[in-house]
Amino acid sequence: MFKNFSLEKLPINTREVFIKNVDTMLKCKDPKDGCTTFQCPKCSMLHTVPFSCKSRLCPSCGKAYSENWVIRNQNKLLNCPHRQLVFTIPIEFRRVIYKNNILLRLLTTAISETINYHFYKQFKIVKPAFIVALHTFGRQLNFNPHFHVIIAEGGFKDDLSFKKVTYFPFDFFRLSWQKQFLDTIKTFFNTHDDKRKVFKLINEAYKNQNNGFYVYADGKINDTKRALKYIGRYLSRPPISLYNIIKYDGVYVTYRFHDHMSKKIETITLDAISFIGRIAYHTLPKGLQVISRFGGYARNLGKFKEVISSFSLPKTLSSHSKRISYRELAIKTFNFDPLCCKRFSTTLEIIAIWHPNYGCIYNLMASKSG
Repeated sequence: MFKNFSLEKLPINTREVFIKNVDTMLKCKDPKDGCTTFQCPKCSMLHTVPFSCKSRLCPSCGKAYSENWVIRNQNKLLNCPHRQLVFTIPIEFRRVIYKNNILLRLLTTAISETINYHFYKQFKIVKPAFIVALHTFGRQLNFNPHFHVIIAEGGFKDDLSFKKVTYFPFDFFRLSWQKQFLDTIKTFFNTHDDKRKVFKLINEAYKNQNNGFYVYADGKINDTKRALKYIGRYLSRPPISLYNIIKYDGVYVTYRFHDHMSKKIETITLDAISFIGRIAYHTLPKGLQVISRFGGYARNLGKFKEVISSFSLPKTLSSHSKRISYRELAIKTFNFDPLCCKRFSTTLEIIAIWHPNYGCIYNLMASKSG
């Protein structure tokens, strides 16, 4: 029903992405779309584990992706304390950004320019090291785009030396972010049909310097793994977890959230179409990166590659960490081993892997006979 009556309300460049994500999520862990079969070596009990969907909307697949991202990146952060920053956007501009979501990529760049300008002007640092994560939803599932940043306390000067930085002027960041934001919006809409309406918002925002442009400091992080987890949770996090959906009666959906103002758990009840619409708000265009790396954490490091590598965490501290498996995640999250025989407590063995496109890609009996 949503597809027939409400899909056209989404930006054109997200409609197909949303439908694809929903279709993929609905097939999550359906054996018809691929599975691995395990067997107990003692009692021959069979256990089938369907493939996961890895959709951005799926509440069960996102956690595994985030966990593995943290593991892969443990030795890529500089071995120094980091800060957490949050860059916000005034409510007056959110509808404008929603309808023109390509701006989200440009605003990520605007944040990098804000940070780079400060580090160079104050400390002559040309390579600060920071990661920006885009987050589009508020706690009520409303469209509330903002950016989470982890940034190293220091950076590299042009002579390759490392300079430590412990003071972060948040008032300066706020004013600089406001300027970068408004300049970006103004340039984008300079030849746009909605130019007059948007320029009015821009002029009002220039007059009111406390109009929603905030840079919050969430605190100092000494543990680099915790810094990665802070950013990693935004990689594939769905807008709402199953835990917060209290009730669905076939017509209405009731969900809960922690309200910033009341500091209490509040509930909202919406008809199913409106609820799906709130989920759909947060579909991003194909190719738009949720996480972006800049400066010392960018891929193109040039002459800084070797010196940044020497400042990173030793690989010996994290190279032993391998990709977390379905079994390890279940044990870690639910304290339950899904690949353990309930009768003999033995570990189940893989006997077959089946894929809908390629058929049986692994068969233990066939490999033994071969």
